[in-house]
Amino acid sequence: MSPGSRLLIALLLTACAGPAGEAGESSAPAEPSLTATASAATSSTTSTQPSASIVPQGYVGDGPIGIVEAEGALWVALFDDGAIARVDPATGEVLETYPVGAGAIGIAAGAGSLWVTLHLDDAVARVDPGSGAVLATIDVGGEPEGIAATDSAVWVTNEDDGTLSRIDPMLNEAVATIDVDLGPRHVAAVGDAVWVTSYVSFTAQRVDPATNRVVQTVDVGYGPEGIVVAPDAIWVANREADTLTRIDPLSGAVVASLDVGDGPEGLLVDGTTLWVALSEADAVARVDTVRAVLLDTLPAGAAPRRLAAVADGVWAVNSGDSTLSLLAR
Repeated sequence: MSPGSRLLIALLLTACAGPAGEAGESSAPAEPSLTATASAATSSTTSTQPSASIVPQGYVGDGPIGIVEAEGALWVALFDDGAIARVDPATGEVLETYPVGAGAIGIAAGAGSLWVTLHLDDAVARVDPGSGAVLATIDVGGEPEGIAATDSAVWVTNEDDGTLSRIDPMLNEAVATIDVDLGPRHVAAVGDAVWVTSYVSFTAQRVDPATNRVVQTVDVGYGPEGIVVAPDAIWVANREADTLTRIDPLSGAVVASLDVGDGPEGLLVDGTTLWVALSEADAVARVDTVRAVLLDTLPAGAAPRRLAAVADGVWAVNSGDSTLSLLAR
C-alpha cells in the first residue's frame, strides 16, 4: 500500500470512528435494570472447553471502559464520571466509587498502586487501592489512553501526541517520552519488551525499555486496538478489520490473521484461551491460541470493550449500557 493510500484510509477511519470508540462512545448511557441472560454460545469449530452458562449484568457507573483485577477487587475506569469503581469480583456489586480526574479511561495495577489514564486531563492518576485516595497526578502527553504497569515502570500511550510516556513509580514523574506511530492506543509490557498499537498507522511497535527506543514496527490490520503478549505470540485486535493478527515474538513476522467478529478491542490471555471483546457485536469471542482458531462467541452486554480474569471467570466491561458481564470459563 502506498503512503498516500495509507494516509487516506487512516483519515477516513479516524473520521468514522472518532477516538476509536473510546471517549466518544461513552457519553452518559442510561442506567439499565439488572438482568440474567442465558448464554447461547456458538462455535465455528468444535470447542473442547466449557461454554459460559450465565451472563449476569449490573450497572457499574457512567462511561465504563478500563478494568483491572487488583487487591482482591475489580477496578473499573468510568470515563463520564471521572472516577474508578471498586467492584466485588464474586458478585459484580459496586462497593465504592472514587473520583480520580476527568476522562478516566485506562487502568492498570503495578508497583503497589492503581494507575489511571485521564484522557481529558493529559495526566495519569496514581491511586492507593486500599483507600481509593489519589496519591499523585502525573503529567504526560496529550489524550493519554492505554496503560501498562510493572514494578519498575508505567507505560502510557498519548493518542494526540503520537508518543509513549514512561513513568518512574519511584519518582512519580514521566522520565521519558518516546515517539511512536500515529494514534497510539493500547500498550503491553512484559519482560524486555513493550508493545504499542497505533490505530491510525495500522501498526504494532516494539519498544526496548533498556533504551526507550522503537526497535521494531509490524504492519497489522486496520484500526489496531488491544494487544497482549502470550507465551508464544503477540496478539493484536484490529477493530476496523474485524480480525486478529498473530505475531511471532522472536522474528516479528505476522504468522496468522484470523476473522474473529465485529469490532474486536480488548484482549485477555487465559492459559491457552484468548478472550476478545467484540465491541460491535455485543459479544466476547474465545480463540484457541495453540491452533489459532475461533472456538465460540458468547453474548455480553452492549459494546464490550475490556476484559479482566477472576477465579470464577472473565468480566467484560460493556460501555454501551454501563454494565459488567461475567462469562464463566
